[in-house]
Formats: sequence, C-alpha cells, structure tokens
Amino acid sequence: MCQRHGPARASGFTLIELLVVLLLVGMLTAVVLPNMERMASSAQRTTERDAVVGRLGDLGYEAFLTGKTIVLGNSPVAGASQAWVEYPVALPEGWRIKVTTPVVYSFNGICGGGEVVLVAPDQSEEKWLLRPPLCVLEDQAKS
Repeated sequence: MCQRHGPARASGFTLIELLVVLLLVGMLTAVVLPNMERMASSAQRTTERDAVVGRLGDLGYEAFLTGKTIVLGNSPVAGASQAWVEYPVALPEGWRIKVTTPVVYSFNGICGGGEVVLVAPDQSEEKWLLRPPLCVLEDQAKS
C-alpha cells in the first residue's frame, strides 16, 4: 500500500514565471538588435572601403599589364559637368571619388601622383595621397 503525505505537487512553471522570462528576453532583444544592425552596417562599409582602396592601389599595375594609360578622375555625379571622362574604378553604390587634378598612370605603370578623396555613402570623406612614381596609397589621416 502506498501512502501519500500531503497534497500532490504539480511540476512545471507558473504563468507569471513564463511572462517574466518572456519580458526579459524581449528587453535583451531590444537592446542587442540595434547594435547588431549597426555592427553589420559598419562591417559592410569597411569591406566596401577596403575594396575601393585596393582597386586604387592596383591601377598602376593594370596600366603596366595592359600597356595603356589610365586616367583617374572624379567619379560621375548626376548633373555635374565632367572635365575627365576616363574612370577606371567601379565603386559600390553610394561611394564617390574626388580628385583635384586627374591622376595619370602611364603605360609603364608610373604615375604622377596626386590626392584622392574617397566619399562614403554617409558623405564622410577620407583623403589618400598617391606618391609618385608608383602611386602607393597613403592615408593622410595617419601621416
């Protein structure tokens, strides 16, 4: 014979306990999610920037390989008149390049140097110096 001492106790969680856990999960999500989106956006911007800088660094070598002169001018802006039409760098959406004078890469890979301003989609700017004769990129903020 089996004897029970006291009332039978049900196992599980009460409704209040479940609601408290759901509230805590909701609050954590509200705090973490915006930071995750900002972090992903920042990583994408950095990747796009690095791709553009890498492409700019390769222009002298490309001129040497093709045996053709490459001219780096301002990136096209809607409605603006362009003094230089040659533009050898494909940019991610929203990115632009500004130069004060065209940077000319000769057929032998030698370049005359210049300054390039990289404009991000958020309109922030980075200045890069192209030092002749090989036009190695130098970040002016770090110089």
